[in-house]
Amino acid sequence: MNLTIICEDSATKEILLRVINFCSLSYEKLSQTELRGGKIKNNFQKYNLLAKNELIILLLDLDTADCPSTLLKTLLQRNVKNENFLVNIAVDEAESWLIADRENFSQYFEVPIEKIPFAEKNIFQKGIEMLFPYKSSLYIIREIIPHSKNKEFVRQLFPKNGAKKGPEYNKALTPFIQNIWDINNAMKNSESLHGMIHRIEKWESKNTIL
Repeated sequence: MNLTIICEDSATKEILLRVINFCSLSYEKLSQTELRGGKIKNNFQKYNLLAKNELIILLLDLDTADCPSTLLKTLLQRNVKNENFLVNIAVDEAESWLIADRENFSQYFEVPIEKIPFAEKNIFQKGIEMLFPYKSSLYIIREIIPHSKNKEFVRQLFPKNGAKKGPEYNKALTPFIQNIWDINNAMKNSESLHGMIHRIEKWESKNTIL
């Protein structure tokens, strides 16, 4: 079956690709779509229809929504989700999944481990997540990276001239995602990441021809 992945940006795309490889998901052809969150939500029903004929894996940030289940219910608009449409919502952003691998994130970006928050039980009592006072992507560049001993990471990630993110934000994160990020470690600190892995593996098991 053909596979289409849908995500919000380059970093999220790399996370999706790593997860797919981690799950050893087989497919015939891979297509990739990067859109802002608003456009993904506006096209949600179209993706659900397309999933009748192909596997679609979507990764969306929770952002300020109350909880993943509420956001999914809103997006479905009372329609039934196709079984080939695997919707995954990161709490609060996919970047939080990277920080969930605390030790490796600290070592790679040369930041003291005490600058990396601990995971906490989320308000929905369904497991633990990396919780931040504001978006995890902004927390990285404002609260974590400034403490890095590696000036190149600071240059790449710290925003300048009123920008929201550093000039090479995705470029700096990509090698970590591709080569260092330990998904098993990160799952211990993120129920939403664990849920995505389980969702993909369950679909793969159900659709594997013996």
